[in-house]
Amino acid sequence: MTESAITKKIQLAMQEIGVTLFRNNVGVARMDGRTIRYGLAVGSSDLVGCDASGVFVCVEVKTARGRIRESQEIWRDEINRRNGIAIVARSADEAVREYQRLKAARDNRRLCYHPADVSFNRGDPATIRPLLRRAVKEGQP
Repeated sequence: MTESAITKKIQLAMQEIGVTLFRNNVGVARMDGRTIRYGLAVGSSDLVGCDASGVFVCVEVKTARGRIRESQEIWRDEINRRNGIAIVARSADEAVREYQRLKAARDNRRLCYHPADVSFNRGDPATIRPLLRRAVKEGQP
């Protein structure tokens, strides 16, 4: 099954349990000699959104053979550390199962997020600076 087909199935399955996810395309385009970066951030997940209680949810979609890049691991770990839910899934069932597992663990911890923890990169306003430093040096889109 292609990543695109898996993505659509995950969106539908997650919607059934109250999680709304949107496609997040990330990359680089060159126009008129300028480099334009698009998407949330280097390494950000394929699907982003929130659940019914407002918790930020990200799903990195992979095929059976797909491997997660270091920038994607950094994104996943940072979102989970900041009380969001970020997962890697190869199927809709796995996405639902991992979301429910992390949601239960998150609710048990009762952590609180503080907006002062986030610092924004001036050149790319929707990114979290620590996530970008290493990935940009590696030349990842």
